Amino acid sequence: MQEKELLRDSRESLDNLESVLYDFLVRLRDVIRGLGIQAGRDEADLRKMTQEREKLYSNYLRFRELEEGIGQKSERLSLLCALMLNAPQTVKEGNAFDLKRSHRVDEDSESPLVDLKAVSDFPLWRIIREIVRQTPEMQVISLEHTLKALSINVSRAAIESALETHNNVFDITWQGRKKFVALKGARDASSTKPKCK
Repeated sequence: MQEKELLRDSRESLDNLESVLYDFLVRLRDVIRGLGIQAGRDEADLRKMTQEREKLYSNYLRFRELEEGIGQKSERLSLLCALMLNAPQTVKEGNAFDLKRSHRVDEDSESPLVDLKAVSDFPLWRIIREIVRQTPEMQVISLEHTLKALSINVSRAAIESALETHNNVFDITWQGRKKFVALKGARDASSTKPKCK
C-alpha cells in the first residue's frame, strides 16, 4: 500500500513539475516572441529615425553655419556702428548707411538687430582690422590718424603692439622707411584683380 501511495505522490509531483515546466516554457515562449516583436519595431523605428536624421542633418549644419555667420556679422556691425557714431559730423552727413534702420530687425519691429556699444568695448586689434579692411593697405601713420579722427586715443606703441600680437591677421610690409599694414591675403586678392587701362 505504501508503494501505491509513493507512486501516486511521485506521479503528482511529476504532474506538478510538468505543469510548472509547461507554464515556464509557455511564458518563456511568450517573452521571446515579445522580445522579437519589440526588436522588429525598434529596428523599423531606428531605420526611420536614422533616415530622418540624415535628411535633417544638412539643415542642421546650415543652421549652425547661419548662427555662426549671424554672430560674426552682428558683432562686426556693432563695431562698425560704434565707429561711425564716433566719426566726425562732417563725414557722417554724406553717409548712406542709416544707423536707425540697422538697429531694428525690420521696419515694423522694435527688436534690435545689433547691440549698440561704445568703441571702448572692443579690442583695439578688431577696430584696426575693420579700418584696414576698407583699403588694400594702409600706412601705419594714416591708421593712427584715422583712429584719432574716430576719437580713439591710443599711442603708436599700442597700435604696434596690436599689429604684432595679431600677426596672423595683419600683414606688415615696409616701403623704404614707410610701414604699411594690410589684412592677410588682401594684397594677394587686390593684385589678382584686372587693372583698368
